[in-house]
Amino acid sequence: MPGDEPLYELLWLRFQSADRNLIIGVLYHPPKPLYHEADLITYIEACVDCINNTYLNNWIILAGDFNCLSEQQLVARTGLLSIVDQPTRGANYLDRIFTSEPRYTDTKVVTSAIKSDHRAVIAWAGNYSITDLHKTAPISCAFTGSTCCFIIISFQFHLGQSASADRCSDSF
Repeated sequence: MPGDEPLYELLWLRFQSADRNLIIGVLYHPPKPLYHEADLITYIEACVDCINNTYLNNWIILAGDFNCLSEQQLVARTGLLSIVDQPTRGANYLDRIFTSEPRYTDTKVVTSAIKSDHRAVIAWAGNYSITDLHKTAPISCAFTGSTCCFIIISFQFHLGQSASADRCSDSF
């Protein structure tokens, strides 16, 4: 990535098969960041450009708690597609998924499996049915203050028999 920037809570992972690279970015953008939002969007744009220039045949997924980061600016600057079309906290669209390919046919926002004021996002492709049973577990989340978001992404990606997730992560 272009000059790893510790100011941003953004982690990129690459999973590689014989003919494909899946690159997943996970972002937490706090409600009151210590940086200008335009700088974060510029950094994400540089990361996406770096990925596209470095890896052939890639599929990028960027997901997380974006709070009030401009979806319109992020889509315009990166070319990624926004696939979450339902609010995830009250009437707000805070938790989002962006992807470089229109692979997901459906997304659903459901009650989180843990105690949180955010709802979980599930994205999938195919003929599956997801039912929100409105159940929560008595678990607290201590991740980046009091906010915790869970985004579940269903993807089919085959790592070669000799590949390990650790090795793929280390090589990125």
